[in-house]
Amino acid sequence: MITVTWTGKAVSVNRWHVVRRGRISPSREYEEFIDSLAWAIRAGVCGCLMPWKALDLTMSCELGPPADDQNLLKPVCDAIERSGLLENDRDIKRKVIEPATRHKRGQPDTIVTYLTEMTA
Repeated sequence: MITVTWTGKAVSVNRWHVVRRGRISPSREYEEFIDSLAWAIRAGVCGCLMPWKALDLTMSCELGPPADDQNLLKPVCDAIERSGLLENDRDIKRKVIEPATRHKRGQPDTIVTYLTEMTA
């Protein structure tokens, strides 16, 4: 099992997309959020053979009072794919989200993911 910890400001689901010329596309803020998560994952799996065939994901968070921990599953899955750990995030066979703990406003958010490679 590999433990990856990310600390920063989680992007609200309301700011994931923008409309440009009549098309919906990912916002720059969301892309930067995914990139920072992906770099944390790359650093956490350093030395492992990649890509994995499948994995189990367990996630816990420390978030501010208004944040919804259920909305962070998609960015974490996207970051796992972007990091190169999996070719497609649909290969995450089991996803477990532990209830979030809360911190005071102004403190950084923390996302901890536990990644376990599944073998045949």
